[in-house]
Amino acid sequence: MICLKFNIDDFFYGLCYEQIVEIVPCVALTPIAGAPEYVAGYFNYRGRITPVIDLTMALNKHASPRVLGSRIVVVNYENNRLLGLLLTNATETMDVDMSEDSLQSSGIKSEAAFMGEISITDGISIQLVNTRGLIPPEVQEQLYQER
Repeated sequence: MICLKFNIDDFFYGLCYEQIVEIVPCVALTPIAGAPEYVAGYFNYRGRITPVIDLTMALNKHASPRVLGSRIVVVNYENNRLLGLLLTNATETMDVDMSEDSLQSSGIKSEAAFMGEISITDGISIQLVNTRGLIPPEVQEQLYQER
């Protein structure tokens, strides 16, 4: 399966293309008052206010460095909503081996429910990211207020 490869600190992660709407350049974000630290803000994506999550902050408790390879990856989120993911070095795609032989559990229970299995592809460990469960229900209510 084709995945967008990115890194957080020294580790590689993959986001399957079926979840991705579009990859856009990193733009200035408007802060969301009272939101958790990992909510980087929001931006106007094609006329829709779209919240952005900093995955580095969500996983490692420090902000993503803004580098040339930083991107906002817009994904389809739950209930036909859009969500932006601030990713570092999201500049390469990779055909990730999703066979049963290649996928492995990390064997570690994590609070980050969105972290999926690990694939060893071409000698590289890629931990898959699933957007489901990325945002706790109480934060979803804050970010996606119904009109």
